[in-house]
Amino acid sequence: VLEIGASDASDYFLESGDEKVELQRIESVYANENPRLVGVLDLPPCGLKTFGLKKRSAAAKTSLPQSGEVSNEYYSAKWDNVRKGFAIKDIDKNRTVLFRPFSGEIVHVKETWWEAPNAGVRFRAKDFGEVSYSIAIESAGPTYHALAARGDIVTLSTTDEPAAWVSARAVLYQGIRKVDIITELHTYPQIKFLAFAELELEADQTAVVRDFPFGEEESHKEQLSALNYVRLQTPGFAVNLAHGGTQQFFCVRTPGHVLLRNTIAHGTLKGSYRWNWSVTTGSSFSAAESYRLAEASWGPIVQQGAGLRAPSQSWVSVNDPAVVIFRFGADTNKLTVWLMNYSSEQKQGILSFSSP
Repeated sequence: VLEIGASDASDYFLESGDEKVELQRIESVYANENPRLVGVLDLPPCGLKTFGLKKRSAAAKTSLPQSGEVSNEYYSAKWDNVRKGFAIKDIDKNRTVLFRPFSGEIVHVKETWWEAPNAGVRFRAKDFGEVSYSIAIESAGPTYHALAARGDIVTLSTTDEPAAWVSARAVLYQGIRKVDIITELHTYPQIKFLAFAELELEADQTAVVRDFPFGEEESHKEQLSALNYVRLQTPGFAVNLAHGGTQQFFCVRTPGHVLLRNTIAHGTLKGSYRWNWSVTTGSSFSAAESYRLAEASWGPIVQQGAGLRAPSQSWVSVNDPAVVIFRFGADTNKLTVWLMNYSSEQKQGILSFSSP
């Protein structure tokens, strides 16, 4: 993702030798943001690759579809207005999971320090089930697809600008098997929340697996915490939910359903907040594959000292997919690689280095 100047309306692409990467222009949705260029390319796990940014004349703009659904070769995502969430369909498996970006209570605290803080309120939701969402396809192109939902929590009769609102965005990238969910909460008054994001799956016999530092385990509790991801595993189908930082979850099981509830707000808030998740599905996932989904959101930690040659291929790789390189440090005198064995068995891996 590359940010460009707001006044530049040209199209761009990336070039590295014979390799060309198309870039899709994404217009900004906020007044203080510039447009972005988004492309999908292969990069080494721990290394560098150099591209040149090339300009060309802008192509004719195409109109966005009005179907209310975005898709790539792996997934389709549309807004379910009854259940107030994104219905994410695995096209290959013909299975659907629901990601509900906001659920829970909204307790109004105060709008101002005046004696009549409630004057002029036209609408105030008591919980997120009362919020009505408007849906829009923000982008649909060769690389990047985004579907947005926005709902007002508090609106006033004295201004067209809502006093508090939420938005949720489902993002798909061509060629990448995951769906990113980006949610935002904006509130001018102080409001007390007990808010959750929820992942709902229709299934019986579901195992809930959480990760913690240097491993994972199945959780049998209704309340659990996880460091990077939680995985729902059923016979023949699995869902990975990756997130950043230690999070609190609740697991609610009913006949034929499992609901994974992630606490996002508990207390009084004022200002703007943003949360990010990544969702992927498949037949099953190893612990290392689940960790890599979470790691893709921020990348491995690479410390490069001065004077170290940066090869275009990977600095170091390991032959066993269960072993994860999660940190890498190098200078002219020393090389340090941090490894995690994300399997339940003892491993003896082979490390390959691209330079002496």
